[in-house]
Amino acid sequence: LPEDYVMVEKQTYDTIAEEFNKKNCKVGQYFVREDEYGYEVFKKGEFTIINDELQFYPLNSKKEIPFTCEWFKDPTKRIYDRFDSFPKPEMCPKNVYNTWKPFEILKVPETTNDDVIKGRDFFLNHIMILCGNDKKVYDFIILWLSQMFQYPENKTIMPIFISKEGTGKGIFLEFLRTIIGASRVLETTDPLKDIFGNFNGLMKNSFLVVFNESNKSNFYNQNDKKKGIITDSVININQKGIAEQTITSQHRFITFTNNPDPAAKNKRRDLFIRCSDEKINNVEYFKHLALYSKDKQVCREIYDWLMEQPTKPFIVNADIPETEYDKMIEENQFDPVIEFLKWFYYHYNTEELSGPTFYDRFND
Repeated sequence: LPEDYVMVEKQTYDTIAEEFNKKNCKVGQYFVREDEYGYEVFKKGEFTIINDELQFYPLNSKKEIPFTCEWFKDPTKRIYDRFDSFPKPEMCPKNVYNTWKPFEILKVPETTNDDVIKGRDFFLNHIMILCGNDKKVYDFIILWLSQMFQYPENKTIMPIFISKEGTGKGIFLEFLRTIIGASRVLETTDPLKDIFGNFNGLMKNSFLVVFNESNKSNFYNQNDKKKGIITDSVININQKGIAEQTITSQHRFITFTNNPDPAAKNKRRDLFIRCSDEKINNVEYFKHLALYSKDKQVCREIYDWLMEQPTKPFIVNADIPETEYDKMIEENQFDPVIEFLKWFYYHYNTEELSGPTFYDRFND
């Protein structure tokens, strides 16, 4: 044999299948390939094409054949009846393909020292600023964050942060992106297309959905659907070429905007929060904050701290604080005719007026 000869080992079905089954499976009539970012769904023909290069030698044969030809018939491969999402593995039935992906920060080992604690406290102070330095609003956002991580299976309301540009709403999101994972955070400025459009495949792997630079036109004629997706326990996923999937929804929603009146007020589903603008143009402050938002040790400390905070499985209406800005938004959005009738009743409930005079009162 030549000195540079390299013997090529003939691949058997079993040697390929052992690795292949770790990342591939059948779910109902579809086939799934997993990677570090999530999973992709294929029809049988597509799945065959993407695995064309996998060949093996059957027993006592000198000719290779496609691996998938044998794999499709293999009763020992991973097989599930349907897709669904269960944040806690013990909640998932054995016949269900669990689409839940653990938070990215769990890959980072726990480390506690003065530097990471300083970064954690810097982050918590920034939340206080975003809450307008209102302690009751801050306590609620800590409750909201703690409930999100401790009970991801239970949905909750949507905070709406309102401020001028440059207050640090985006950096708050960067902390959450580092903790949850970039592929699990869907940031959209066009919800009519990405969320409510004909194809909402972006929602498939998402956990936190961010409505950015929101205004009422972003949800034109879709407010009822918006109220539904905030609290509904299931969602229909539509992708091109793939049959509609109905899966459990653990999606959390948050809004960041510079618009002072960005959305219709939905009771029990949202909270309008006016941020403090005190850190605008504070370059040194945001320099430190940006570094902490990318520091995985700091973000792991934040996650661990939130996991230890007292919270509850479900956030109810009584937990949502009343704020002056929230009440102002609600009052501003009242039907003017209803508001006039309420005002008229309390001021003129014993007075008889002619039609024109009554109309004049309304105009006034």
